[in-house]
Amino acid sequence: MWLRLRATTPWDVGGFSYGAFQPDYGAIETELRESGGKQLAALVTNAIHRQVSTETSVRSGQPAFEIIEAAKELPADLVVMSTHGRTGLKHVFLGSVTEHVVRQAPCPVLVVRDREHEFV
Repeated sequence: MWLRLRATTPWDVGGFSYGAFQPDYGAIETELRESGGKQLAALVTNAIHRQVSTETSVRSGQPAFEIIEAAKELPADLVVMSTHGRTGLKHVFLGSVTEHVVRQAPCPVLVVRDREHEFV
């Protein structure tokens, strides 16, 4: 199970210069980790209902690197990931965490599409 967190600035700095306002990044990271852990625990409790054995982990860093390292440390038999299925320029500019994991993981990777396309 993985929860990907994106850190955003939770305050309005419109009246402040960045030099005058120094956010406490350590506190922000701690808060994000705690929040992510709670959300992940709720997902396990509400969605999985102990149907399978689970172990949760919230990690910081580059998503692809952290997934690959976790797969090595566990050691994992299989990594299951979703993908947005971006192609063309979106794929070039945004990259693909899934593609990187597929190429570098120490075990097989099952890729599931995020959404199916509707054909008219």
